[in-house]
Amino acid sequence: MIYAASGLQGEPEAEFYRSIYSTLMGWPPDSQGHRQYREFAERRWSLIKQYGGTPESLLEIGAGFGDFLALARKEGVRLIYGLEPGNVQREYARREYQFSEEVLSPEPFTAETRVPFAPRVIVLFHVLEHLSQPGELLRNIARCIAPEGLLVLEVPDLRADWKELNLLQFHVGHRSYFTEATLTNLLRSSGLRVEHIQKEPDGIYHGNLRVFARPATDDGVRIPVDLHADLRYMRGQLQPASLRNGYPRAFIRLLRFALQ
Repeated sequence: MIYAASGLQGEPEAEFYRSIYSTLMGWPPDSQGHRQYREFAERRWSLIKQYGGTPESLLEIGAGFGDFLALARKEGVRLIYGLEPGNVQREYARREYQFSEEVLSPEPFTAETRVPFAPRVIVLFHVLEHLSQPGELLRNIARCIAPEGLLVLEVPDLRADWKELNLLQFHVGHRSYFTEATLTNLLRSSGLRVEHIQKEPDGIYHGNLRVFARPATDDGVRIPVDLHADLRYMRGQLQPASLRNGYPRAFIRLLRFALQ
């Protein structure tokens, strides 16, 4: 992993995701934004269904506005459960999709979390990069997932072509970044075996890394990581003086958030 910032801890971190993060993201989104989230959900569901069929049970960690959970319910998943700390996102999901707290909980996913069933599929879309200890979350997932279950996760790909995004690749809410190799190694050391990796040039992020993994008793052989090569790649992508997407725009953007 490459850590971008130490970030908040404890209650300040919890409060950030409860109430401040939605302001940072400009939420709630307009109708076009919600339409885009639904399109993301449909695309993800189609890929998961192609890969493993329709599961009987599904857990989403970081359920957002509930679009993916709602689609899974519509597509015939019998047991669904979601975790979403954000007040704005959770309230929208309850209003739009009639999710109760029994379906969409505000609690974080920890070793003490008790999901009401052993999920056949667990999904977390752009959650892992927000965590100070992503390996801890993955170990907890390996503990609670069904023996033949499937984990599907997405993160930004640090080895993608993100020149157009530039410094905005390093979102203020992100704590760590991954490449295919570092994410594979982290999953292996957490009790999960990578079966398939997809790379997208666009997706929800510039350079989207999607991984399909299953529980494993053996963490396998670790992939060698050339950290110096990763850093050279990052430097080659960055153009910090750019007026369009370098430090000046990042400063204006953060100032606008601070005023809000």
